Amino acid sequence: MSRDGTTLRWGTHELIGQRVTDQAGRVGRLAAVLEHVARGAGRVVRVEAHLRPVDGTGWEWTAAVDGLAPVGDGGGNDPGDGAPPGCTAVEGVRHGRRLL
Repeated sequence: MSRDGTTLRWGTHELIGQRVTDQAGRVGRLAAVLEHVARGAGRVVRVEAHLRPVDGTGWEWTAAVDGLAPVGDGGGNDPGDGAPPGCTAVEGVRHGRRLL
């Protein structure tokens, strides 16, 4: 629970595990979505995306979910992403591969 009267929960998004670009033009892989929910009302007041870099810098960041757009084929089969051929990067986690 945060100090601003909200609780946090994991959200879903159709682009999780895919390469995306945010409103600032940065490219990363959408790792997770967090929803900030107002206590008592149960209303989602803010949704944020957590992105991981695909350029090897190691600096993760958050961005607005509604500002994300898919990049490339979006399937996670980019060379060097660690996913086995023929599966998405998210499926690569299940195969025990390092993805980034």
